[in-house]
Amino acid sequence: MKKENTLKKYRFEIDKIDEKILSLLAKRINISKKIGEHKLKNGLPIVDKKRKSEIFEKLQKTASKKTLSDELVKNIYKIIHDSSVDLQKNIKKL
Repeated sequence: MKKENTLKKYRFEIDKIDEKILSLLAKRINISKKIGEHKLKNGLPIVDKKRKSEIFEKLQKTASKKTLSDELVKNIYKIIHDSSVDLQKNIKKL
C-alpha cells in the first residue's frame, strides 16, 4: 500500500505542476496577443528572426543550467513560439 501512496503523491505533484504550466501558458498567450495587436497597430512584422534567435539561445542556456536537454526545450518552445506567431497572424485590425 505504501508504494501506491507514494505513486499517488508523485502523480498529485505532477498534476499541480501541469496546472501551473497551463496557467503560465495562458498568460503567455494573452501577452502574445497584446504584442500582436501592438505590431499590427504600428506596422511591425509579426516575425522578428533576431528576437527568435535570442529567445532560443537564452532558453538553451537556461535549460542546460537546469539539466534539461536542448532538444526538449527546443521542441517545446518551437511549438509555443509557432502558436504565438499563428495567433498574431490571425489578429484583425480593429
